[in-house]
Amino acid sequence: TPQEYAAELFDRACQVEVGGDALEAMKLFAAAVRVDPQVRYLRRAASCALAANQPKSAVEYAKKAHSLASHDLSAARLLAAAVISTAGAQSFAEIFGQSAG
Repeated sequence: TPQEYAAELFDRACQVEVGGDALEAMKLFAAAVRVDPQVRYLRRAASCALAANQPKSAVEYAKKAHSLASHDLSAARLLAAAVISTAGAQSFAEIFGQSAG
């Protein structure tokens, strides 16, 4: 099933990330999220993106995770960390698509 395939991709991504190849792991996490966008997969993809120094990807994954589980404090913390990691590159308004004013 698609969910089983996504779970296999996710497990492989976790192994690759633990092995130290965050960029390769990000590709696998992205594939897992495309097939089955679970909060757990999105959170791990965001964490991996932060580790790979890919803050824009981290923000996108964290925003999706937070939108699916707005009550989940770990998703909120991850979103905050991702936003903070982009502080030099973008303003809060740009990240969240809001006008500043």
